[in-house]
Amino acid sequence: MNESITTFGLTFQQMRILFSLEYYITRKDADAEEKFIDKINFLAADHANKKLWLGNFEKEIINFMKETNSNEANECSLIKDTAELREAILKEERNSDRDIWKYLVILECILFNPYFPMTEEDIKNKTYKGLSLDDDIKHESVNTIASWLDINHDQVKALREAYESGIKKMTGYWNKVFIGIGAGVVAALLAVVTCGGSIAALFAASGLYGAAAVSSGLAALGGGAIAAGGFGMAGGMAVLIGGGVLLGTGAGASVSMALAETNPSGVMNECAKMYVVLKEIILGIQNDTLEAQQILSGVVDKVASLKKEIVELRIQQAKNKEKIKNLEKSIEYLEKFLTMFKK
Repeated sequence: MNESITTFGLTFQQMRILFSLEYYITRKDADAEEKFIDKINFLAADHANKKLWLGNFEKEIINFMKETNSNEANECSLIKDTAELREAILKEERNSDRDIWKYLVILECILFNPYFPMTEEDIKNKTYKGLSLDDDIKHESVNTIASWLDINHDQVKALREAYESGIKKMTGYWNKVFIGIGAGVVAALLAVVTCGGSIAALFAASGLYGAAAVSSGLAALGGGAIAAGGFGMAGGMAVLIGGGVLLGTGAGASVSMALAETNPSGVMNECAKMYVVLKEIILGIQNDTLEAQQILSGVVDKVASLKKEIVELRIQQAKNKEKIKNLEKSIEYLEKFLTMFKK
């Protein structure tokens, strides 16, 4: 296993902090008074559904935490009180040897967008269609979280701009839709998450579906985390974020392979996250060229494994046409990512 994968890991307590911060962002938005223009617009989405989503999000997150918890001492709940949340962050800072977890957390908060479907029924009924996170509340919340994590606003800006730059370099343009989850992406991933068997187990805890699994259990779209248990990771890591899914080996290779076969946009998003981690954190803040080289080496290995998979799939060309197409697109994004670090 490429040991650099641990760079992208969070412990259970760090994961709990991340999910609590995502809850904090959403609660600030759901508790805000509905804008007047939306009140008089009969076509606007029902603002009350924001609180409905928040309640369901908490339930799914707690289910996920229980599934990934390997230590009875861990508390499987969200930290809703802001004073307790700040104290939890300070405690984790004292207990952690490295600060990288804080930058990974703020990156996921920057990219987090709530109100995606959490069940097949939500997708069918379009329960949360039209709901969106208020830009001003998002900006204010992220800045507040950054101050709790002792990360200055210039660094937050650099992380956001690096992500946008990464997307531009791979696609040729920037579109805000990449920060979030579209219905098409949910539908594409739903088949993988609910298919049963080992891949579903690696992707998320049982009981999570579609985009809920993405947010709560995957490292694919808009700021989520994937359970690290399938990666056989050392050091008590519970989840992988910040693009770490791309480095999956052994059992974890099933996760990254499934992502590449079904959702090239998810691969692109993870490449953009990893670009931020490498450029702004590993090289920019830590100035650790050796670790950066190890991570890039892991991506090279992933490209090689995907190309090998394509060769095997082409034996039954007609049956695997869609998988081959998605893999080729995923490889294209990964190779573009690697060119970003060539001089």
